[in-house]
Amino acid sequence: MRERIRRAAASAGRDPDQIRYVYNLEVRVDPLRREDAMVISGGADEVIERLLSLADLGFTGFNFIPSGPDQAEQRALLAGDVLPAIRAA
Repeated sequence: MRERIRRAAASAGRDPDQIRYVYNLEVRVDPLRREDAMVISGGADEVIERLLSLADLGFTGFNFIPSGPDQAEQRALLAGDVLPAIRAA
């Protein structure tokens, strides 16, 4: 899909490298990885690894949808454990 967007941008006269490719995804930081294809889950290191693999595919931003029963805890784990490592990479 990303390549289709790049081609469409180029044909419209836009620089494809100036487009932000943002992925909306559910994330759950939890040492007990959940088997759900629609949710990136696992310990902080595993979540970081999976997000970096998406960045390697060309995504330039993420819209995180915290998953799990304690939304405040998930936001804190993302902000404290995951985002600093993603930014550093």
